[in-house]
Amino acid sequence: MLRRKRILGILAVVILVPVIGIAWWLLAPLFTNTTVEEEFPFASTAVVPLDMDRAQVEQVMSGIAKVNQSSNEDMPLPVDPRSELTKTLGARNADATDAVVESLADAAVKDALPEVMAKAEAQPASEPVRLKSGQFWDQDRFHKGTGTATIYNLADGTQLLRLTDFQVTNGPDLRVILTRSQNPEEAGQVTGPGQLESAKLKGYMGNHNYPIPNDADVSPFNSVVVFCKPFRVIFSVASLESAG
Repeated sequence: MLRRKRILGILAVVILVPVIGIAWWLLAPLFTNTTVEEEFPFASTAVVPLDMDRAQVEQVMSGIAKVNQSSNEDMPLPVDPRSELTKTLGARNADATDAVVESLADAAVKDALPEVMAKAEAQPASEPVRLKSGQFWDQDRFHKGTGTATIYNLADGTQLLRLTDFQVTNGPDLRVILTRSQNPEEAGQVTGPGQLESAKLKGYMGNHNYPIPNDADVSPFNSVVVFCKPFRVIFSVASLESAG
């Protein structure tokens, strides 16, 4: 009888041990709190080049995002009519104007010059005219941008795109592009026909100036986009509105 109980006890242990193990494996997650924090891949929206794989693109983009590079440029100064007139006459500074005048053979020009100079001095320097402006925003959780984009018409007739108080997530070969789309979300809306690539981004923070060709009509452009050219990823967009 005692032997029989011992055998039954051994069988019960053999059966219960795996049953308890399985039960713990199934029920343990209900009593355990585990927090996982993983970043969404930087390269999730990137177009992978033929000579790279997605892991390599992720490594490049996430690595460059940790690098800071700034650029600070002053706004071009207003045009001074007197200095422009002096430049036209070939003098190096305002004090040299009299010497240039004395060298002129035409007495009529000599007599008229003081009046012209007086008018130039009385005329205020021309200030830049704001044409369009907008604020940068985050494209997603990992491609972020802040600051202001403004298109100016300068006194000499040239056009300028200026980024002020600007900051954007670092990335490989970022470009500044003017697009016709108001809120581009796909690469095709940035690189398609009718867009204007201004220049390579000078830095990831600061105040930047980007000249716009004089013959470019800026009225159709509705956004300024910071765009990763190799992997075709939008980093940040500033939707432009008329400043008039």
